[in-house]
Amino acid sequence: MRLADHGRTARRRLPYLALALVAIISAAMLSQCKIVDERLTGVANPFQGNPASCISDCAQAGAQALREESDLHTRNVKSCADDPTCLALEEARHEQAIAQINSDREQCKNNCHHQGFGSGGR
Repeated sequence: MRLADHGRTARRRLPYLALALVAIISAAMLSQCKIVDERLTGVANPFQGNPASCISDCAQAGAQALREESDLHTRNVKSCADDPTCLALEEARHEQAIAQINSDREQCKNNCHHQGFGSGGR
């Protein structure tokens, strides 16, 4: 009858026990981490919000600009006092202003698509 070598079995278990101890300590240390809002470099994310709210902001700004242009056009037409040359010039100015407002609104919306919609892994 051969007796078991207790020193030999203890040496086999030692690496597994050390690995388990390292895993438990790592889990305890990593569970204390907190999510931060800024990068490690200290630079904040310049793209706050998502593209949907950006597009909505562009639409609202465009609508406000259209209302202001419409009010200006109405005042200018009244001040022309039925002068055909004045009315033609005002109509041309108004159409150009509307085209510029629409162009600015589209440019604003196009810039919104460069913003990140995701939460960066959070």
